[in-house]
Amino acid sequence: DHGRVVPNPHTPRTMSRPFPLLLVVAAALGATAAAAPAGAQMRTMNKTCKARVADATRMNAERQFDSALTVFSELQPQCTTSDGREAVAAGKARALNGLTRHEQAIPEAEKALAASKNTSLTGYFERGIAREALGQPDSAKADFDRIIAL
Repeated sequence: DHGRVVPNPHTPRTMSRPFPLLLVVAAALGATAAAAPAGAQMRTMNKTCKARVADATRMNAERQFDSALTVFSELQPQCTTSDGREAVAAGKARALNGLTRHEQAIPEAEKALAASKNTSLTGYFERGIAREALGQPDSAKADFDRIIAL
């Protein structure tokens, strides 16, 4: 019996696994972002669009979701390149998820996916976050699995 593992009686036997999966996905996103050259995703955006997307992305990172949502909404008609549309829609989805407006985040994430021809890691991530929050774990897992596959 020395090699036998005894289960912890305080650990529930049926434990949901979205948190560990989110850690794997977040690590994958970080590794992908670190491996890409600076500005690689935004190479065709004009300077004004690129600067404002960077400002709004910083707002999201600082949890200023209302301000970020305002800027991304203003940018949608102005950033017309595919990478600009992807960055704006993904940023808007992030802001909406941050505001717990998950139903609205999904179509924005899908706009990012459409602009990127279904290669936007952030689009899949934000849609997965929204789906998980809306109680759709299977759909969320499919989005996170897609990120890992990309």
